Amino acid sequence: QTYPNLVPVATSRDLIGRAFSASPKVPMDVRKKVADALLRLHKDKTLFDALSEIGATQFVPANAADYAGSGRLLRGVFGYQPMPSRPGATPAPGTSTAPQGISIKAERGG
Repeated sequence: QTYPNLVPVATSRDLIGRAFSASPKVPMDVRKKVADALLRLHKDKTLFDALSEIGATQFVPANAADYAGSGRLLRGVFGYQPMPSRPGATPAPGTSTAPQGISIKAERGG
């Protein structure tokens, strides 16, 4: 536990963690190889320090729906700018417009 003497006065819903994303210019096969490697990272005990350094226990699959509504939390944060929508954006050949990514899973309070 990071702060054993801290007494919570309120608890929010669990929020999804940080995420990796790729430019639409990155070919789908490269995205898949990187995603597969990150999703297997926690299975290799010799790589524990890499995950521990970022406060994570493993990477898990994620998509845009997992982050829906999270922008509302950032509205009051200095420097936050919502991402503008790009109607009619055309993906590069061999890529997809489906918003997918990898989220980082960490132990709560740890």
